[in-house]
Amino acid sequence: MDPAVAGEVEHLRARVAELEGIDHRMAELEERVDFSERLLAQGREGQPIERKGS
Repeated sequence: MDPAVAGEVEHLRARVAELEGIDHRMAELEERVDFSERLLAQGREGQPIERKGS
C-alpha cells in the first residue's frame, strides 16, 4: 500500500475512534438531560422523582 494512502487510512481510523468516543459522551449527556427534564417536570407536579434505568 502507498505510504500516503496508509497514512490517510490511519488518520481516518483515529478520527473514527474519536467520533465514537464523542458519540458515547453525547449519549450520556442525553440521559442527563432527560433525567433533568423529568426532575423539573415532577418537581412542578409534586410527584416523587424516579431515575430511569436505575
